[in-house]
Amino acid sequence: MPAAATAPAAPAAPAHEEVSEDLHVPLSSSSSLSSSTASRSFSVRSKLVSMVPSGIIIIARSPGRVNLIGEHIDYEGYDVLPMAVSLDTIVACGASSPEDASDSGITYANLDDLKYPQGVFTSLEASQPMPRQHTWGSYILAAYKGVHALLQECAITFTPKPLVLVVSGTVPQGSGLSSSSALCCACMLAMAATLVGDTSKLPSKTKFADAACKAERHVGVMSGGMDQTVSLCAKKNFASLVTFVPSISTKDVPLPEDAVFIVGNSLAVSNKALTNASKYNLRVVECRLAALVIARKIGIATTMEEMAKISTLRDVEAKLVCHSANSEDGAAGDGVGVVAPLNDHDDEELQHDDYHCPAAIAARELLHAQPYTEQELEEFLGASLADIFDNKEAALITFEPAATLNKGFKLLQRTLHVYREKSRVHRMAAACADAASLESPAKRAKASSGAASSALQPIGTLMSSSHESCARLFECSCPELDRLVEVMTDAGALGARLTGAGWGGCAVGLFARENVQDALKQIRKEYYLPKFEQAKASSPSIDEEAWFSERCFVTAPCAGAAFVNLP
Repeated sequence: MPAAATAPAAPAAPAHEEVSEDLHVPLSSSSSLSSSTASRSFSVRSKLVSMVPSGIIIIARSPGRVNLIGEHIDYEGYDVLPMAVSLDTIVACGASSPEDASDSGITYANLDDLKYPQGVFTSLEASQPMPRQHTWGSYILAAYKGVHALLQECAITFTPKPLVLVVSGTVPQGSGLSSSSALCCACMLAMAATLVGDTSKLPSKTKFADAACKAERHVGVMSGGMDQTVSLCAKKNFASLVTFVPSISTKDVPLPEDAVFIVGNSLAVSNKALTNASKYNLRVVECRLAALVIARKIGIATTMEEMAKISTLRDVEAKLVCHSANSEDGAAGDGVGVVAPLNDHDDEELQHDDYHCPAAIAARELLHAQPYTEQELEEFLGASLADIFDNKEAALITFEPAATLNKGFKLLQRTLHVYREKSRVHRMAAACADAASLESPAKRAKASSGAASSALQPIGTLMSSSHESCARLFECSCPELDRLVEVMTDAGALGARLTGAGWGGCAVGLFARENVQDALKQIRKEYYLPKFEQAKASSPSIDEEAWFSERCFVTAPCAGAAFVNLP
């Protein structure tokens, strides 16, 4: 997997070794990279050679991902269904001064050095605090901390070295396709291989995924692990049903050949590192508060010690359902809360999902629809929110935005989304498998022209319900995403939804293969053409096809992380 630090005479076709469960186990075959990834692999190596004239160079790539369904439930411990996409991050890593093991600093650069300027972390220690103002380099420092912790945890010996990294990424920042995880995972693989010096000694990819999830928390994002797991573990032609409890694992879910996904960037940028107090992290806090209120009401968390054991809505689901089933009259009991009425945030269509989700029905009996104030929660839980969250800054910074923007914490709305979305994930995995099973050559030969759309419609319906829930109950959509989903639907999407954390970024639509090219043209015309004309007004030389292709594209499920072998 390592490549000598000399530029090749002519760019031959490189290959990548797909990361199996144990990183050091080679697969029986390797496949060629796309022309774009191949070209960028040579480019990052060439730039690194100019910075590090000698020594071994490790090159790793890690893809972005699109989440087909299962939004904002990974950090609640529930399964999700993403797939890896062709967009990726490539990292070349080498050691600048092997003879000076006392210096373990990091120099990092990017092929796009105007947008991502070169930087240095000098005399690096794993305990070095993160910078107060995050830049793209913060993710590299977080990745180093993750590698250091992982190697120590696995008792793998390594020699501190001054590292040099060169990065190239095609996953748009803030797009909802997990550019940060692609960067973090690729950096961790490249740095670990460089530090250890023997890739056969590296931990498994699931251990890397868990470590990468923890590493991203150094930049203030309370990640649940989905992004890192699929970026590392995805399999070509399959979606990944990612399970987090009792430990991270994946199950391959076949996708029907007739199913084609169009991913479109809404061009509304979501920067989690800058807005997590009022958005991403606030939702994590609201979900835990909802779990605590439920636990208190059903009598399983009456002390601080018991409350400390309740972290997620998953922790209370089983006992919540049991409590509801055993309740004689369905009353909410003592304390705040009455049966939630129908309202604009929870229409009849979304409530239909409750037939598959008894936990959602039970939650409606215990939580009220109005936002909970900080005072109300503290009185009911018998402790300050600061104490409940152990004075952790990532939680504390959400209290003020909750009060000023939402007039409190919306516990019922977040709970209904989480429990219903959990149900939708497994129903969609089953629908994908059912549709794929109908695609035998004999059955395809007999299929009518509309049979493909009919078989795919259950998948699309679940995707659309997921978007409605994200927009109305979890409130993680935005006007641009809602408009893009509408345009995709008008263009013939069987279902469409936001993907990623939301508040900007991308939407994904499901189309029958026979309709995808016409749909792509319509989406570009209806959503992107006005935006392209605005961009062209300020940059007349902009390439039209390249501009469109970078923002709206057809994708298939791709393989996960890999070390790149160059000749």
